[in-house]
Amino acid sequence: MDNVTHSLVGIAFGELWHHYRRGEGRKGGLSRRAAVIASFAGNNVPDLDFIYASATDAKVGYLLHHRGHTHTVVFGALMLLLPWLYSRLAKKPSQKTLNWCEGTFVFGLGLWLHILLDSLNSYGVHPFWPLNNQWYYLDTLFILEPLAWVALLPALIFATKNKPLRISFGICFFGIIAASWAMPYTSWQAAGLTTLLALGVWFSHLKQTRARRFQTGLAVFGAVVGLFFAAGRRVEFAYARKLKAEAPNRTLTETILSPLPTNPFCWMIISVEQEKDGRSYFLKRGLAAAFPSLHPVAKCPAFRNDSGVAPLHEVLETDNRAYSWLGEYRGDLGLLRQLQQSHCYIGGFLEFARAPFLVDLGDNWQIGDMRFDFRSRLAFSRFTFPKLSTACPHTDSPWVPPLNRW
Repeated sequence: MDNVTHSLVGIAFGELWHHYRRGEGRKGGLSRRAAVIASFAGNNVPDLDFIYASATDAKVGYLLHHRGHTHTVVFGALMLLLPWLYSRLAKKPSQKTLNWCEGTFVFGLGLWLHILLDSLNSYGVHPFWPLNNQWYYLDTLFILEPLAWVALLPALIFATKNKPLRISFGICFFGIIAASWAMPYTSWQAAGLTTLLALGVWFSHLKQTRARRFQTGLAVFGAVVGLFFAAGRRVEFAYARKLKAEAPNRTLTETILSPLPTNPFCWMIISVEQEKDGRSYFLKRGLAAAFPSLHPVAKCPAFRNDSGVAPLHEVLETDNRAYSWLGEYRGDLGLLRQLQQSHCYIGGFLEFARAPFLVDLGDNWQIGDMRFDFRSRLAFSRFTFPKLSTACPHTDSPWVPPLNRW
């Protein structure tokens, strides 16, 4: 997720932690400011992995180490165990020590929340290192989701006492509502959903207490996640049934999904399919409608539906209410597996790529990930490597390549 969402969730969690701990009648403990700062930090610190990710091999190191070791339950568990160990070693812990332990514990919980939120995107996480080094994807939210912001911002607006800051947050909140009607990637149904949700949360806060506002914000955010999750699974299962009925000679390896921002009706879809003989694979990319009878795909904006460098073939589609395909890439699975073993840079890239494609440029291979292949220029997940390369990247990555699941 984006750091705005991480920050808003962190602030809300810190506020509620302070509220419930104080409600126990316990003397001392973290102040509200300390609880919020600890939770805010825990929900953002994992993304500092770019510091060491950038120090690895410049070509593929960032892809492998972003959302890397700092996004694992081991890292989170260490932060939770540290205050317990410290308090055990202290014979007579002072209130200051106990406050430090509690703050570190809240920080550790923030790390776990960060991992959970990042798992909602199609980029993926591998949280169970070193016991399990596979990537996991929930394919539920776009990496920037304004519905999450309008669910969580009102509580912060009402809680902020600094008038200029409060006005700034308010401008952001109502600006999101206006943008939902003006941006080209939203339909009127999605804009209406954003407006109703935002105003509903706002008016519900008018007579609520401070803690209740943050509770409501997190509950609405959870409902948004649930809505997108249900819509995404509907698209996933519908396409699996369709392929089984229409193309029995193909096997569906996985369906990669990402909704349009604010729009649970429209989904970017990449189907990863194989011929039954296992020699060829196909990446079919386009848009899918979650509820085609209510919101056909023709009403979906063409968000990120421009072609990049992957050579695509036309796809003939009979169900024009549910699917609009940009095209299909056809690849040699045997060649891809061969390069995975013999070409160090391509092998390293395949530890990240979920929908890999190859382009033969003569003396070079161009390799990319269909998830992020939107423009003709080189993107952050598209590289050109010499075919006869003896160099190997120094990434020290333990992650299991997504290709191994095929």
